[in-house]
Amino acid sequence: MDIEVKNQRDNLIGLSLQIKKYMWSKGVPYSTLYQNLYFKSSVSLSKKKQYSEAMKRALLEEVRKKTEQNKGVAEVSFFEEFKIRFYIISEWILEDWALRHNLEYLDYNINDPFSAEDCKINGVDIDVKTTIGLQRLKAIPFHSRTKDEKEIQVAVKSECFNTRNPHLTQHNILGIFDPSKYRDINIPLQYLQVFSRVKNACYFQPLEEYFDVLPDINDKIINYNQDVVDSWIKIDVLPTQRIHEVNYNLITIIFLMLDYPKKLTIFLKTHLPKIHHDFIPIVIELAAKKSIQLLPHYLADYLIKKIYNKEEIDQKSLVHIIYSVCFPNTSQRLYIENLFKLLEIIPEVCCKWHPEENIKDMELRYIEGDIPTFQVQCPQDPSKRTTIYTYSWKTYDVLFYKKNSQCKDDNCGGLTHEWFDYAEESKKYKTICKSTCNLSGREAFNKIQEEEIKEYQNKQKFQSLDDDVPF
Repeated sequence: MDIEVKNQRDNLIGLSLQIKKYMWSKGVPYSTLYQNLYFKSSVSLSKKKQYSEAMKRALLEEVRKKTEQNKGVAEVSFFEEFKIRFYIISEWILEDWALRHNLEYLDYNINDPFSAEDCKINGVDIDVKTTIGLQRLKAIPFHSRTKDEKEIQVAVKSECFNTRNPHLTQHNILGIFDPSKYRDINIPLQYLQVFSRVKNACYFQPLEEYFDVLPDINDKIINYNQDVVDSWIKIDVLPTQRIHEVNYNLITIIFLMLDYPKKLTIFLKTHLPKIHHDFIPIVIELAAKKSIQLLPHYLADYLIKKIYNKEEIDQKSLVHIIYSVCFPNTSQRLYIENLFKLLEIIPEVCCKWHPEENIKDMELRYIEGDIPTFQVQCPQDPSKRTTIYTYSWKTYDVLFYKKNSQCKDDNCGGLTHEWFDYAEESKKYKTICKSTCNLSGREAFNKIQEEEIKEYQNKQKFQSLDDDVPF
């Protein structure tokens, strides 16, 4: 082997090892995990005090409501208690993360539990967002009030898989959202806009990148022979369908080109099919603006646009190359993979009311909001729409056409799923459709719950009377 070629290969090996260490020190996939966290022994005394005070305020509010309604004993609901617990834990996790990385940290909630921002890290005011994930309840989107859309937010995904052990919970820092990072980027986001009340995981970039707490990667040499580059890419390349794994060889080559737009453009044009050359300017601009960590957000928006316009998407090529430009975290990959699944089912779509109508005959509609939804509109009756992709309002599970059943209500084109109710008085399995469905929507669900509770209470009452009968 030529000495120069050998030196170049050795340099690539060293650089690849650096990148692997760099990514794993962030915690591939760019997240910080707090698994099996035990509340009583983990959080700080300050946060335990804040939790106790928040529970007292919640109980007082319940007392006020019960007094106004003149009924029942006041108590903090199961869901509200978990909501308080998860927010306190999430705030403590961010504090713990900051202190472990030797960053200045100020907790605003010590003096003001209703502070607009929760904390300050190295001079940056931050509002902490979390989810209430209980058993099947996923609660993925992060919500803001309209006036809070421009604030800097950190997202923590919080879950309790076993509510019988409420003190043992799982948490994952998904990253930080800072709207100012989009200010100088000229390419607009069409569907997942920067200022939005609802944010999915793709909005959040790694905390480690944002606060620059990782060591620099050295030896960025660009003058590699093309045959060395080509052979390096082929070494130990992972099958493209294994998108949950990282291709460090490919990441290494693309990393070398991030500061060289011409070389990166040529590389992307060579390795991406023509149908995705329209994504190359996005990569080039983000790289030029030192904002490549925003790529998952732009990729998700790009995929929604392609799907909405019924354009072809080559999943394998996008995953193989774009994931190597910026590898998304677990929740981001899940969001993107669900969009790929939607793409696969679109050719099979037909109108619920007119099965002879297929996707070529119908208009595709995208509905933004808490629950992003794709529907197809019947050309014979535009008021009739068949849902093909949405999120459950009850569990935030993703629902797909054909995988999930169509609603049995003739007036509803929604998708249904089964939900298991763990409440003691419940008859357990319930069919859930979109929230506005008359047959299995939110109001129908609540009505069924109320009837079950009344039936259960009457049964308990009669059992109690039977117990009092003397023998």
